[in-house]
Amino acid sequence: MIPGTNPVFITDCYSGDGLKYKKGENDIISELVIIDRFLFKKETRYGNIWRNILRFILIPIQIIKLKRVLSSMPNVFLITHSVYYGFLASLINVKYSSTPQGSEVLVRPQQSLMYRFFLKRAVKHAAFVTVDSKAMADKLMQTTGVDAYVIQNGIDIEKCNNDKLNESEERNLVISIRGIAKNYRIDEIVNARNNTLPNLKLGFCWPSQETSYYKKVIAKTKGSDDFYGQLQRNKLFSILKTTLCVVSIPISDSSPRSVYEAIFCGCAVLATKNDYMKSLPKCMRDRIVVVDLDNPLWLKNGLESAKEITKNKYIPSNIAIREYSQYESMRKVYEIVMSIST
Repeated sequence: MIPGTNPVFITDCYSGDGLKYKKGENDIISELVIIDRFLFKKETRYGNIWRNILRFILIPIQIIKLKRVLSSMPNVFLITHSVYYGFLASLINVKYSSTPQGSEVLVRPQQSLMYRFFLKRAVKHAAFVTVDSKAMADKLMQTTGVDAYVIQNGIDIEKCNNDKLNESEERNLVISIRGIAKNYRIDEIVNARNNTLPNLKLGFCWPSQETSYYKKVIAKTKGSDDFYGQLQRNKLFSILKTTLCVVSIPISDSSPRSVYEAIFCGCAVLATKNDYMKSLPKCMRDRIVVVDLDNPLWLKNGLESAKEITKNKYIPSNIAIREYSQYESMRKVYEIVMSIST
C-alpha cells in the first residue's frame, strides 16, 4: 500500500492467542527462535506466566538470532510492536521505533518493577515511540519521561465497508467480541442479560480466553446463545455486518480496534465511559451508547438506543477514514522513519 516498501517480518511466534498465522503471498518472514511448540495449547494465567518466563530465558539467544537476521540488511530500521521486541532491539546496535501495547503501559508497569524496567529500556533507546491513545501517551510520559506520537493501530476500512450489506437483511445480533477474561467483564454482560432480558440471545467470539474465567461465564449462558470462538477477520466482519450491537465494557481500555471495526461495519456499540471516546470523530462517537453498569437496566436501555442508532446507515467522515485506516496509520509511521533516515 506504500509504494516502494516491502517489509520483512521478524518474529518468535506464529500462533499467538491460538490463531494460526496465514502467510500472505508477498510476505517476507525471518525467524528468531520460534516458541509456539513450547506454549500451552489453551490460554491460561499460568500459560501467560510461562510464556513470559520462556521469553526472558531466551533473550540472549534471540539477540544472537536477531543480529544474524539483520546482518544481511543494510540501513535497516526496525518497527517493533510490544515491549518485548523493543527491549530486544534496545540491546543491539540498530535504529528502531517502539510501539508498546495498552496494558504494557497502563497496567503492567504498576504491577511489576521488572516490567517497568523492560518498558523504560524499550522506549528510551528508541528513535521514536508510538502509542494508540492520549491516555497511553500521558501514562508513558509519567512512567518513563518519554514523549510519544499518538497514531491509531488502524483497521481495514475496505473490508469493514458496509456498502456490501444486503439492506433487506435485518440487524438483530447482540454480541461480545472482546477476550473472555476478567478485564473484559463478560460475566457482567451475561448477568445483565439473565436478570433483565432472559429471552435475549447473545453471541460470543473472542481473540483469546482465560480458561478458568471462560468456564465461569459458560456456566451462566443459555443453550440458545451462539459461540463463534476465534474468528479470522473476514468471518468476523461478515457477522458484524448483520449485528445490531456489540457490547464492550472492559475495566481498562486504551484504543479498542474491535470497537472501531464494529462501528465501520455499521453496528452500534454499548460501552462504558472511557477516555478514547473523547478523541473519536463525531460520526464514530454517535454510534456508541455509554452505559453505567451501576444501573441494573443498562443492557436493556442500551439496546433500545442501539435500535435507534442502527436505523441510520453508518457513513464515515473523511477524518474518520484518515485517522482510523490502518494504511494511513502505517503511512504516518513510514513518514516519520523516512524523516529520521534522510
